Amino acid sequence: MCILQAAEVERQLSTQVNSLRDDFREKSVSTSQHMSRLESLQAEIKMLSERKRELERRVNSIIEENEFLQTTVDQLQERTLVLERQCHDKDLQVMTPPPEPARATGGSCLPPTAECTSGGAERREGPAGPGPTFCQPAV
Repeated sequence: MCILQAAEVERQLSTQVNSLRDDFREKSVSTSQHMSRLESLQAEIKMLSERKRELERRVNSIIEENEFLQTTVDQLQERTLVLERQCHDKDLQVMTPPPEPARATGGSCLPPTAECTSGGAERREGPAGPGPTFCQPAV
């Protein structure tokens, strides 16, 4: 009976060895697949990291350009305001007639007096409407 038991134990051990070989083969294939996947993911991470760095450089460059352009816009707005003020001042100079020199017509440039209103002279306002009053001889 010992031989039968030994044969049974040998058969069980052989089955276990075959099972362990199959497990090892499966784990080896699985490990190989995982390693391939790991290498692929590492390559993808490296590529994405490089792309991220490049995008960050571009973003920083765009931010710098935006700040430069904003400064330029601010300077141009200030310059526009200065030029608009200057243009407005020039328009006022063109629209406002120069003051006329006092007329020497024999009359007085003082406010009307009894002489101006009753002495044969006529009271008139200046050329720009109310303002200085001139005494001019009646015509």
